[in-house]
Amino acid sequence: MASHRRSPNHRLRLLVTEARLTHEALARHVNRLAALRGQPTRYDRTSVAHWLAGTRPRSFTVELLCHALSERLGRPVTPFDAGFQAAPAHDGGTAPDAVARLGDLAGAEADPRLRAAARAVLFRPGAPVPAGPADRAAADGPHEPADLALEIRSMRDTAAFCAFHLDAFGGGYTRTVLAGYLSDVATPWLRRRGEEPGHRVLFAGAAQLAHLLAQSAADMGAEGQAQQAHEISLALAAHAGDRRLYAIGLRALSGQALRLGAPASALRLAETAAETVPRTASPGTHAYVLTQCALGQAMSGLPRTAVRTLLRAERWLERADSVAGPFTHYAHADFAYQQAQVLRALGESAPALRAYELSLREREAHRNRTRVLTLAGTAELLLAQGRLDEACALWHRCLDEAPRVHSQQVTQRLAGIRQELRPYRRSPAVAELWSRVISGAERSTGADGGRSGRPQWSHDRPSDDGRRTGSPA
Repeated sequence: MASHRRSPNHRLRLLVTEARLTHEALARHVNRLAALRGQPTRYDRTSVAHWLAGTRPRSFTVELLCHALSERLGRPVTPFDAGFQAAPAHDGGTAPDAVARLGDLAGAEADPRLRAAARAVLFRPGAPVPAGPADRAAADGPHEPADLALEIRSMRDTAAFCAFHLDAFGGGYTRTVLAGYLSDVATPWLRRRGEEPGHRVLFAGAAQLAHLLAQSAADMGAEGQAQQAHEISLALAAHAGDRRLYAIGLRALSGQALRLGAPASALRLAETAAETVPRTASPGTHAYVLTQCALGQAMSGLPRTAVRTLLRAERWLERADSVAGPFTHYAHADFAYQQAQVLRALGESAPALRAYELSLREREAHRNRTRVLTLAGTAELLLAQGRLDEACALWHRCLDEAPRVHSQQVTQRLAGIRQELRPYRRSPAVAELWSRVISGAERSTGADGGRSGRPQWSHDRPSDDGRRTGSPA
């Protein structure tokens, strides 16, 4: 039955659990499909146990197994999804295809007449991703020819500028800026000079910008648009021969899948990212990829594996330098936040709280968006521990900083305060905060009917004598 053995098949186990199938029931499904094809099989629960333990069945059985799981789950399940393939088999297309898709996506976002439709694209669960770089020797990215120095500098400066503003003010400020640059500047360069010697460095630069466009779209809740931009970024990174950028893109798609409630896909993508990132990549890149693996494992019921992976990430981070860069540096504040998320998923509230607090202490002053999200996570954990006054104080800080940020993720997180506080709304400690949350929600759906998507939380808080303090809204 088996051609070789390997480590336990976590991906298959997650799918079987999601499908709510016993081992016996899954074996019956496979046998039924085999009989329909005129090639009867006699698998039973022990056969399934062997597959879960890491035994690979013959290709015909893998096909039947994926068919059975697809029927049960109501979505396509590929051999890769089920843990029977080392990498996605999907081809990202030619370089001109990727450039054309980039031009279409960025152009639609940059055009006010097409923008609404571009942002309304639906997210596709389980969508295949473009194949990775074929040249494994090109681990550190492409060579940089001197005659492209100005273009390279322009792309890098734009990426650094937009990464800063995304973290400081949210995706609402960076999405259209990135789209305009990609549509009017980067895409014409790729079309005009993309086939020249040394062209791959331009694809790497465009991949970074498309990645930031995806992150900006996701921050504004346009998950389908974000998925498209991530797929284009992956295709561009593959054409650039840059395995490091490709792994970073897979890690981002994993985060999106986890955010949208697809832990099996999230774990698959994170593990593939960890397998893809070259050994010569920066220690920060290794830590960045591994922390997402750890979170996927924690959310998928693999606590011991998650802890081991988190420790591996921490060891990599200890070796990282302090050189800043949106695609090379992994800030300690970001690591601590992801560590808190992993520990929280594992039910370890006290160490998770310490990690959140460390993230807040280490976070740079300009990083408003991520600080608000970290404050919200810390407040939620404090409330779960019964520390109501401390939680309210942090939520007040969230509301103080929110007006500076144009981020749907932040807006949704702050709207959740209302649900968190509902059981305590009659408490004197909650009264002021409850009033701010309610008034902020009313302003968000007020004069413009909520169309702007902008947070409407007020800076103002009552002082002890009842006067308003703080800057005007």
